[in-house]
Amino acid sequence: MIRKLTMLRILVLACAAALLPTLAWGDACQQTSVSNLIGTTCTIGDVAYTFGSSAFSSASVINGVDGSGIDASALLFTPDASSPLDPSFTISGPLSVTATGLGNSTQQLFTLLWAAAPTDNSLAFGSATNSLIGATVPGAPSFGFVNAGNNLGDPSFTNAILVTGAPGINPSATSLDSASTIPVDGLFADLGVSDGTGSGATASASGLSYQYDLVPVPEPSVVVFLGTGLLSFLIIKKRMP
Repeated sequence: MIRKLTMLRILVLACAAALLPTLAWGDACQQTSVSNLIGTTCTIGDVAYTFGSSAFSSASVINGVDGSGIDASALLFTPDASSPLDPSFTISGPLSVTATGLGNSTQQLFTLLWAAAPTDNSLAFGSATNSLIGATVPGAPSFGFVNAGNNLGDPSFTNAILVTGAPGINPSATSLDSASTIPVDGLFADLGVSDGTGSGATASASGLSYQYDLVPVPEPSVVVFLGTGLLSFLIIKKRMP
């Protein structure tokens, strides 16, 4: 009898432990330059972010010639944990490209990568949204685009894009494919412009934002209860004439 009670207590404690939230992943993310994020871990609401040593890269092309791109220290990272289940951040800074001279063109690209995980084992990723803030492009005959999105191969993730001569696409919600984007995720921004008048043309954005939507996952006890009920139903149905 004592042995049975001991095993029962162990089982109860194990189940209770499974329902507890995971330990904190670190300090809350602070407003800082993107360069200060590299190699750090922090949380925004109920999501933990890990920015690896190679989390940021950038490049530029001016009239077909490769350039150095945007400096990570010039980009400002601003977290928003006001809604813990929908944490977000914005990136702002020199998000602007200009081409001067008929036929001249400029393009600039940067990518920020991170690993993400809910800080609570009762939560899971539901969706993510990327948005352009204050994007502008020149009119024809000049051409420009501002493009932001996830470049990790998730076919369900639609980019936010504003293009000369085309309607802007800025999704309010897009599903994450857990097989390709979790636990690794990322955001890229690509701006390009060509001068079609000779008087100069500019494409720009005041910022980019990325937001997660967390959803609750069924507790183990609920899963067991539902599974037991379904099994009982199948047994009864099988015994019925």
